[in-house]
Amino acid sequence: MGKFIVCDGMDRCGKDTLIKGLRKLMTNDKILVHHSSSPPKGVDQVEWSKSYYSNILGLSCKLCGKYDWDIIANRCHIGENVYGPIFRNTDSEFIWEIEEFSLGTFNPESWLILLVDNGESVIERDDGLCNEKTVEDFNTVRAGFIESFNRSGFKNKIFINISKDGWPDPQKIYETIFGTPEIN
Repeated sequence: MGKFIVCDGMDRCGKDTLIKGLRKLMTNDKILVHHSSSPPKGVDQVEWSKSYYSNILGLSCKLCGKYDWDIIANRCHIGENVYGPIFRNTDSEFIWEIEEFSLGTFNPESWLILLVDNGESVIERDDGLCNEKTVEDFNTVRAGFIESFNRSGFKNKIFINISKDGWPDPQKIYETIFGTPEIN
């Protein structure tokens, strides 16, 4: 059975770097890494999000659970649950129904990795691409991610607080998820 890994968290916390490191260590021939995005401007955001996350979660769980793919999602429904209400004023309760259905139907080995940091350190290294602009914004977003992480039905969870734990080591995360690689 493949593994469905969602790497989510605050902007500028190292999701891309962690995923690149994990990807280099993975040995399955069937690997997919995808990045979720917010709804395009001018569409019904809630309906777009429902359809998008139903398809993304459903297909990812099916590929892992039935066809032995390993899939890493760089952001997924957890981020939408946080950012939708804060920045687009949309209700995202539907996310939990989609997650429960997708995980329950295809039963993949699922992992949720959450990266958070304190606002000051993120602001220091921000390149202007963050949605958050103040420490208060970051605190609100961090609280939303932690609440969503705790609520999620993913079977396995890894919580990384960059400001307390430091940058994650992809090798250690890989070993947690896949076990220690065999030495030939």
